[in-house]
Amino acid sequence: MELFQEIAANIGLLILPIGIYIEWKIHQETKSLSKGIEENSEKIDRRFDVNENDLTVVATEVRRDIKHLKEENSRLQRELEYLRNS
Repeated sequence: MELFQEIAANIGLLILPIGIYIEWKIHQETKSLSKGIEENSEKIDRRFDVNENDLTVVATEVRRDIKHLKEENSRLQRELEYLRNS
């Protein structure tokens, strides 16, 4: 029985450094992946960084387009009424 315990203890001592190495390797890979994710997040943030002036210009253009569409809609409704009454 002592022999088996000694063998088990020796196997445990052999496996321990392997486990420590695996933990270290996982930690290194995790750090590397985290750094890559952080760099990609910064790239995405820069790519979608829009300043307030750009948004104001777009909003003004959208308002103008809506105004023109409302005017066109009113004109078409008047024409439709005219045709119905003819």
